[in-house]
Formats: sequence, C-alpha cells, structure tokens
Amino acid sequence: MKSGKVPAWTLLLCGTAALVHFVPAIGSALIYDRAAIESGQVWRLVTGSLVHLSPRHFTYDALALFLVGMVAELRGIRNLGMLYLTAALAIGVAIFQCAPELKLFAGLSGIVTATVVFLCLDGLSEGDDLRWLWWGGLFSVALKILLEFSLDTSWLVASGDEAFVAVPLSHLVGAGTALTMYSSARHLRFLGQGHRMHSSEGEAC
Repeated sequence: MKSGKVPAWTLLLCGTAALVHFVPAIGSALIYDRAAIESGQVWRLVTGSLVHLSPRHFTYDALALFLVGMVAELRGIRNLGMLYLTAALAIGVAIFQCAPELKLFAGLSGIVTATVVFLCLDGLSEGDDLRWLWWGGLFSVALKILLEFSLDTSWLVASGDEAFVAVPLSHLVGAGTALTMYSSARHLRFLGQGHRMHSSEGEAC
C-alpha cells in the first residue's frame, strides 16, 4: 500500500458541495441549466455536479464521495483533484451533447463513480490481498450502471426521494473518465520508465 496523505482534494470538494447546498443562491448560479449554458454560462457544465436537489440527495452523494475519496487519497493516489475536475467536465459536456431533453442536472454521483473505478483499478495494479475487493467494486459499478439504464431509475429514487431523477449517463461517463485517465497515467509511467532505462544504458556505455 502507498503512503497516506491528508485527503485534501476530497475534503475541499465535499466542503464546497456543502457550502453550495446550504446557500441556495450559490446553487442557483452553479446548477447545470441548459438554457443558461446556451446563453453563455458555460461554467455550469462543470459546477452542476456541486449542486444537489434535496437534503437526502446531498447526504448520500457527499458521504459516498468522502468515504471513497478519503480511501483513495490515504492510499496515496495522486492527482485526484484532476480526476474530479475532468469527470465533472466530461459529465457536463456529455449530458449537453447527448441528453438535450435534460434541462437541469445536479449531483456528485458521477464523480463518485469515477473515484470508485479509479480506486479499484489502482488497487488491482498493487497486486495485494484485496484484489477480490477491487474486482468486486468494478463489477458492482458495472452492474449498477447496467441496471440504471435498463430500469431508468436508481436506488435513491426507489427510496422515495421524488426530487431526484436518475441520470445513468453521468455514471457511465464518470466510469469512462476514470478508465481513460488511469490508462493514460499508466502509459506515461511506462514511457518514463523506458526513458530512464535507455538513459542508464547510455551512461553504462
């Protein structure tokens, strides 16, 4: 396991989401609003994920992100802040391009999905005794997304939160973002190791 760090990025994101939730005026300026985006307020593509539509929606999302993000950062995963930002942007753009019927969007669940997938992929690369947990996490995410697309709902909706409407696309894009960023990071590390190896061989000659 890697050396742990203070989960700064996760605390920052959860704290910001809490501020947005408890100050509705901020949420109104940040929520994904298609009409506002089309009028030029493009920041909403990213900031929509910070907004939540009910106390239950906020509690579930923030708690899930705090737990998963804390584990990820304590395991020493770097650049988690970049994952959060990239996932938020990718989700906003995907919804804007692929779901024109969706006028409003809010919630951190897509970023939570991205974090879970990235954490599981990183855990598998460690080759430790928790491989069963990481594979189980990936399988659970895949099954959840499949069921959401099939049933067009989520367990949060089924629990009775009528203010919440599931957006499975955000979870699919979050998972895809994590997979892309993890693969890119692995590729760059491989190239860096190859460069150092060639440099060592040159010095030896």
